[in-house]
Amino acid sequence: MRRAERKGDGHVWYAGVDLRKRNSEVIVLTATGLKVLEVQVKSTAEALRRIFATLDGRGEIACTASSLAYWLADSFQDLEITVRIGDPSRLWIIGRKRSKKDRIEARFLAELLRTGAFPAIQIVPQIWSELTATAQHPYIRRRETVRLV
Repeated sequence: MRRAERKGDGHVWYAGVDLRKRNSEVIVLTATGLKVLEVQVKSTAEALRRIFATLDGRGEIACTASSLAYWLADSFQDLEITVRIGDPSRLWIIGRKRSKKDRIEARFLAELLRTGAFPAIQIVPQIWSELTATAQHPYIRRRETVRLV
């Protein structure tokens, strides 16, 4: 999505979250690029929800794809907050920076999201992953194979 297409999308703020195992860096920008919030918070769903609950209006959160990113997306499904998970192969520029500080990465993610240049990946709905796990169960595969033969 280009920047011109994002005008009037109704979002008030854009956040970049650099997720780590213990602590995460959060930076929130307005639609015009002004920094609203910069904080380091524990990497738990409750702590992150508490931070974003203080913000008014609709918002978007950006993070890179990792094992931690999917619980982040699940944590905000009931709020007016959209979580975008970035494709690491297209976010290679973060890894090339000499100064690899968490707040710089969070700011970079928020700027990409705000300008419409964030390379998001599609998140598989939880029901699909549950169905896939069920279909891959050895007993079910064996039973379905017998039916097909």
